[in-house]
Amino acid sequence: MQIAREAGVAQSTVSRVLNGGSVAPETRRRVLEAVAKYDFQPSQAARSLVGARSGLIGVVIRDLTNPFYPVMVKAMERVLHEQGLRLSLVTDVMTAEEGLALLRREGVDGVVFTSAVRDEPLAHRMVGHGIPVVLCHRTLEDFPADQVEADNDTAGRLAAEHLLS
Repeated sequence: MQIAREAGVAQSTVSRVLNGGSVAPETRRRVLEAVAKYDFQPSQAARSLVGARSGLIGVVIRDLTNPFYPVMVKAMERVLHEQGLRLSLVTDVMTAEEGLALLRREGVDGVVFTSAVRDEPLAHRMVGHGIPVVLCHRTLEDFPADQVEADNDTAGRLAAEHLLS
């Protein structure tokens, strides 16, 4: 690797620097200078081979025409970006089989369903393949996944009280 040669270190040392590992300050400085000199960008694909994580989160959306979902996806994308993660979108254009094949091929670390339904075949298949799932906006009893739901009753009551006052 060119960065390692330039810095006079082993490739494993470059890896430790890029992944926040323990390295002597002078060694870290030399590696970072070489990284800057060659404008090196670590490959997420290569990292996923070593670390068994892709840094990719699948997001399944049922209806892109609903104005709520693009706002929700944008918020998710911002948070994922801040964490160094990326988003892979699956819409209802794909069948459950096509969505499953895409998400497995991309090696997602987890999948968020923006609006799950009880008979959602893709959610059940993802869990069956050991891929972590989060369901939003629906609570499905006995479903083996984290679930996030707004308290619509309280939100509605608060909105009505505000308008009445």
